[in-house]
Amino acid sequence: EIISIYEKSDFLINVGNNLAQFKPSKTFEYMSSLKPIINYYYDGFYDKTLAQYPFCLQIKIGDDINFVSDKLNQFILTYSGKVVKKEQLEALLAKHGPDNIKKTISLYL
Repeated sequence: EIISIYEKSDFLINVGNNLAQFKPSKTFEYMSSLKPIINYYYDGFYDKTLAQYPFCLQIKIGDDINFVSDKLNQFILTYSGKVVKKEQLEALLAKHGPDNIKKTISLYL
């Protein structure tokens, strides 16, 4: 049922967490929808993975409301009705796949 909700949505909104050690699976679920994502993040917890996603606006919680309003309006006008190309997502997800994670871990062993 959640997939059909994603499909009907123009944008997905994410509120990041403030635990640097964890990457919520929702991040990858949202990216897999291919929809534009609006991510709110806490100071010091900018999401580097979402920063690589082509259609993502990241807003720091507590930023000036006028600044945020302008950025949101611009983002909505630019990305309304658009989706990320599957090839772009596949390239991004490959960086977070098990083979790449294994390779990174092996550097420290």
